[in-house]
Amino acid sequence: MSGLNSPRGLDFGPEGALYVAEAGTTQLTGACVGFLEGATPATKCWSGTGSISRLWRGDQERVATGLPSTYIVSSGFASGPQAISFAGRGHAFVTLGWGGPPELREAMGSGAPQAGTLIQLQPSGGWRVVADVTAFEGSNNPAGGIVDSNPYGVLAEPGRTFVVDAGGNSLVEVAANRRISLVATFPSTPAPPPFN
Repeated sequence: MSGLNSPRGLDFGPEGALYVAEAGTTQLTGACVGFLEGATPATKCWSGTGSISRLWRGDQERVATGLPSTYIVSSGFASGPQAISFAGRGHAFVTLGWGGPPELREAMGSGAPQAGTLIQLQPSGGWRVVADVTAFEGSNNPAGGIVDSNPYGVLAEPGRTFVVDAGGNSLVEVAANRRISLVATFPSTPAPPPFN
C-alpha cells in the first residue's frame, strides 16, 4: 500500500482484505487550541482527515474518509483513527485518538467531541460513536495523575470490545450496551534517556 496518511494499526477483514487506520494529515480545517503536552506548551489543530484504507485483490481504496483527527503543530503528529479490529462482517471497530484532557475537545468545534472515542464502521463507509473513552477518563481517571486520554489499541470480540487508553494508562471494556468498565490500569514508567 502507498500514499497512506499517518498509517497506524491494521487488521484483516472477514473477507480477507487488509484494512489500515490512517490518523490523518496536517491540513487545517478547523480551530486550534493551546494546551500542555506534559509540561510543554503546544498547539493542537482540527484536521478531520482521518480515514480507513482497504487492500483487496490488489486494489487499494479509502473506504471511510473525513474521520475525526487532530495534529500537533510543532511536531505534525496526527491523532485520529489509531487501530481497527473486526468482530465479523459489518462489525469493524476503530479507536479515534485524542491525546489531551476531555474538556479541550469542546474548544475545537463541532467535530472534536467525537475524537477520543470508539466508533463502529458501517459497510457503506458511514460510522457511529459506540463509546466515549475520553469522557470515561475524564469522569474516572482510574490510573490517577493528570487527566489525559488517547484511545489507541482495540480488540473486538463478540459482545464486547477492549480499548487501550494510552493517555489514561488504562484498559477498558466496552459492552454491547455501550457501557464502559475498567479492566486494568498500567503504572507510569519513565522513558529511557534521552527522552526521560
